[in-house]
Amino acid sequence: IDQTEDAMFSGNFILSDGALQYVDVPRPIEQINARIQASQDRIQIDESGFRAASNRFNMSGNISNPLDEANRNVDLSATVNFDLASIKEFYPIDEDTLKLRGQFDANIVLRGQADPDQIERLLQRSTFELRDGYIDHRLVGKPLEDITLTAEATGTRLSIQNARFVTGENTLAMNGSVSNYLSDDPVFDLSFDGNAVLADVSSYYSLEPYIQELSGSAVMNLNARGPAGDPGQIALNGSLEVNNVNASGDSLGLPVTGLNG
Repeated sequence: IDQTEDAMFSGNFILSDGALQYVDVPRPIEQINARIQASQDRIQIDESGFRAASNRFNMSGNISNPLDEANRNVDLSATVNFDLASIKEFYPIDEDTLKLRGQFDANIVLRGQADPDQIERLLQRSTFELRDGYIDHRLVGKPLEDITLTAEATGTRLSIQNARFVTGENTLAMNGSVSNYLSDDPVFDLSFDGNAVLADVSSYYSLEPYIQELSGSAVMNLNARGPAGDPGQIALNGSLEVNNVNASGDSLGLPVTGLNG
């Protein structure tokens, strides 16, 4: 078919109480259900979803003109309730590489004309919440613990009502917004409150060759605003107190020792 938008079809798809189990995991994904009516004009999803122990995913809604990319319109809603610690029981995750914990809940609404290049524009007042989160990846020196996240996404704007975590002796809380968050040049307006042990920075982000040695501590209460891709245009407002900072590296003419203030 050369012109897929001119194709014609009609049918129903019904799946009841399906199950799927991956190799090398102890438990199956169960209660896979779907009731879908489909034609070239409209795909109507009356019900779809699955259950895996206490984890649930459900989606319903419709897609108009599904074969016509220029006029395709989406109206879908979904709910997600996942206990992240249990995912390894249903989906193969190498815990030597990645460990997850926490309760993740989301209510997602996708509505509007679909643009493959900016699919996030479909999001309408979609909420995301993570409680008691924990992430440990082999490429990160120390795990992120006690993660809390409450956020809402509408189109290309992500509003963060509350985000905080602890890692080692470092704590950070954050709120604000990020525009064009999936683009190559997001613009943010974020407030940060927390403390950092500077020697731990290299565990998460390499400063070499600019900084080879960094120690001391910092306490911050800052607002940062501007384009992420242009540090020179980022405006900072607030306070940053440093204690006994020592630093050396190619970007410094002379080593910094015992800096306070």
